Amino acid sequence: MGHRALLVTWDGGGNVTVFLALAAQLRGAGWDVAVHGPPSLAARVAGLGLPFDGRDAPDPWDVTAMAIDARAACERRAPDVAVVDYMLPGALCGAEAADVPTAALVHTLYATLLDDASPPAPHPMSMAASPSSLAAARTSLALPPVAGLGALLSRCDAVLVTSPSWLDTTDPAAEAGNVRYVGALVAEAGAGAGGGPP
Repeated sequence: MGHRALLVTWDGGGNVTVFLALAAQLRGAGWDVAVHGPPSLAARVAGLGLPFDGRDAPDPWDVTAMAIDARAACERRAPDVAVVDYMLPGALCGAEAADVPTAALVHTLYATLLDDASPPAPHPMSMAASPSSLAAARTSLALPPVAGLGALLSRCDAVLVTSPSWLDTTDPAAEAGNVRYVGALVAEAGAGAGGGPP
């Protein structure tokens, strides 16, 4: 029996191709891969022949609902690892509550994520959660509090960063602990590829 991975993502644009490229690589290595996400991704995931575990919530950005939903998906699928889009703090909490080894997939620059107090640019994790909504979700799942959104990443078994380390930071300590710069995850050209622009 092969290893099982559950990939938890959202329909954001630049993140989806990264997740589907990872799914293809894992499947090529003999893993059983399922994707958990919004219904808008169902056809795209099915087109790759992957099982799809859809999420259909009245408010897809309700952090507590997302956490409960992700925990339920992990319990249904019983994966060996959950790979969760780091921009879904609720889903990171849900995987933690299900006690599943979790990798946060960071498909943007990493270094600024750790500074909750004064990020130099829009903090991507804060698009999906606030400190108070995160605290409420963690309380509902009986998880211990965290200092901020960036602190969620230190609770993951691994943080996989797809941006080059030299572009992200010059601090060699940034790759300490659970953080790994894995490089770009690029999907193979689809059936309609070929030719050039007109």
